[in-house]
Amino acid sequence: MITDDELQNHWVVQPMASKWQLNATKHRIIETILFIRKILGKEVDHMFVVDVGDTDGLLIRKLGCKGVGINIVKECVENIKANNVPGLVGDVQNLTLKSKSVDYAFCFETIEHVENPLLALKELERVSRKGVFVAIPFTLETRVRKAGYSLIDTKENQHIFEFCERDFINLLTHTNLVISAKKYIYTKPAVGMFNIIQCFFRRKSWILFFLKPRQQYKSQMQQIYYY
Repeated sequence: MITDDELQNHWVVQPMASKWQLNATKHRIIETILFIRKILGKEVDHMFVVDVGDTDGLLIRKLGCKGVGINIVKECVENIKANNVPGLVGDVQNLTLKSKSVDYAFCFETIEHVENPLLALKELERVSRKGVFVAIPFTLETRVRKAGYSLIDTKENQHIFEFCERDFINLLTHTNLVISAKKYIYTKPAVGMFNIIQCFFRRKSWILFFLKPRQQYKSQMQQIYYY
């Protein structure tokens, strides 16, 4: 589904540091695609999406849908366009898209990087008609990073807010979005002699959420969880 060559320039400004990192990234993207397809089914073929925080148009291409990728970094937008996907420079906290202009909004590995995650969620809600797909790193306790670190230093993970699941759900109460589905992504075991051992010690690394507008959720009166 996804080749190693396709991922070599996935982060554009930060090359893959190791084979393990490449495999973990591939695993996370594949799990994300399966999550979206399980929820939306054949609708995937006809939807128009915005992928905020996109770096290379990979999700849109692999899903086979129409859409536009947005990133605040110009080099990432150029990389999106180089892969034949429309791209725009933009900030998730202040999107230039019209309200309800896309079917679904994607925002993976991005919320933890922004200064105002609540505003980001409200913007994703504003531009989408049917719902929002978002991923946050899994952590047992909410963490807030001290200001002043370098956005260029590749040794930094550049996260500002990392919400535990409980606090992220509390944050959502300040929006018009509710959780319709979620899925935990577990660490991908390393390749090699430690593969079998690591299978017994795998841990949650990310949480995928499908968020629906509150009024749509109430009309259907259902809540589905995929693990």
